[in-house]
Amino acid sequence: MQAALGLLLFSVLLAGASSLECEVCSSNAKTCSGRKVTCEDKNEVCQRLVTEVGGAFHVEKKCEKKAVCESLKNQLGKSATGQFTGVVNDIVCDKAPSPYASLLLALSGLLLKNVLF
Repeated sequence: MQAALGLLLFSVLLAGASSLECEVCSSNAKTCSGRKVTCEDKNEVCQRLVTEVGGAFHVEKKCEKKAVCESLKNQLGKSATGQFTGVVNDIVCDKAPSPYASLLLALSGLLLKNVLF
């Protein structure tokens, strides 16, 4: 019974640790801050895109597919069109750790010890 309970707790922590959370915001500046959201499974990275049009900057932070975000790195310093306009000034594709990640690492050894012994 104790082993099953330990395994269940470990599974819950593992499921929570696998969810990507990203800050979501946009602003007519180089920086912005917003709320954290849990990304859909199809999005593997947190994207920060800074564009410039006529000396004015725009930043957008969101969940994104890794391939889409990485493709924007080829546009650095170039004019781009599509879902945004302007010159790509900066692009960051980051897999931000879940808030449960450090907790999972700290507890996983203890849980396994309790389950096995």
